[in-house]
Amino acid sequence: MVTDSEAENSKSSPTGNPEEGDGAIIAKEFVLVEVEVAELADRYFDLILFLKELNEDLSTSANPLEECLDAIVAVKRFLELDPIIAQSGIVRPVAMLAAVIRDVTLGAKPEFLRPTKKTGSRPRSLSGLISRQATAAACAEVLIHYGMTVEEACKFVLRALEKEKLINVSGSKFVKWERIRRWREEMGSRNPPESLAIYRGIETELKRMLGPNATDNDAKKTVPNCILALKHSGTVVP
Repeated sequence: MVTDSEAENSKSSPTGNPEEGDGAIIAKEFVLVEVEVAELADRYFDLILFLKELNEDLSTSANPLEECLDAIVAVKRFLELDPIIAQSGIVRPVAMLAAVIRDVTLGAKPEFLRPTKKTGSRPRSLSGLISRQATAAACAEVLIHYGMTVEEACKFVLRALEKEKLINVSGSKFVKWERIRRWREEMGSRNPPESLAIYRGIETELKRMLGPNATDNDAKKTVPNCILALKHSGTVVP
């Protein structure tokens, strides 16, 4: 005769076997998760070792681009072993980059890697944009430090940038002084680390040159030289 307890265990088991109740199912699922985590850890460890070897080979490689390509392919394959990532196709940009680098190693010149021709005062690259924003923000900060209001300092920097044709030239989007203020306020929060490094370096150097007893007029004479140096740094179009 089957007791109520045995009947309940039988219902909770997908096979009807009382020994395979909820606890047994949970235990099996836990083991499967443990196996998956272990496999992921092994794959990750293997990837790190492979990338470490490639990094060590870069200094002596006759063609470092080959090592870079191998690294990209290794990361792509690591990601694609996750079924969710594989089905979503989100590694497509990585695959495209790998294919283009492969073409380059074979002597081709893919259109994908050719720089876009631009005119005007827009930076040639992201590094140019970072340099311009960091320099403008640092100059404004120094002017404020020596007694100018935020608005006065930002307007002064904007005029200096316009004088050197680094901003607000024909064909470019018009920038107001509030943009300079925003660059200063966002420094260190929404900007990349290299931007903050440039900002701090310029701010420190300008304050060192001016000294503790300088006036806002002294700062006005020094800041334009920093803007002029930015123009001739090669990161922006003259």
